[in-house]
Amino acid sequence: MQGTIQDTMIFPEAYKTVGMSHTDMTIAEVMALDSTNESIYFLSEFVLVDAADGYVLYRISHTGDGLMRNVSDDEVIAWGSQIYHYPDEVNLHDRTRLLRLADSVCKKSADSDDSTNADNGNNDYDTVVFTGFDRHVTFIHNPDPSAILMVDVVDVVPPHPSGLSHIVSKL
Repeated sequence: MQGTIQDTMIFPEAYKTVGMSHTDMTIAEVMALDSTNESIYFLSEFVLVDAADGYVLYRISHTGDGLMRNVSDDEVIAWGSQIYHYPDEVNLHDRTRLLRLADSVCKKSADSDDSTNADNGNNDYDTVVFTGFDRHVTFIHNPDPSAILMVDVVDVVPPHPSGLSHIVSKL
């Protein structure tokens, strides 16, 4: 069962909720499959399928108990030319940087009319996939930089003595 594409920003809180699958099938073949009752890891909320001709990104619902659960529903978030795989490995914990990178890629894509540009072409990217140094993946769909909450730190004073130096002195 496939739902509709999301129009709001989706940025998983943790990369461990993003599963990855590789296949030799095409995007069309992947999207024609019925994934209900397939098994999926219990933490998975999203699945990125690396198909022979591009990517398909799903939001997944599952039922059951245990390490592996049954998929009860899937919703296509983005596929094919909507998805850009960022070429460099990045720190997946630096969420602000990822959001800025994704916004930059999607804005460049929207502003580009130069079909000779191999990176952007006539693609309308709305989803950017990132790979971390540890090979985990995450993504941002419809990046929205206004979602960044800026916090001003006025004064930071560590405890005296600091917790680490206190523990080390007791060894």
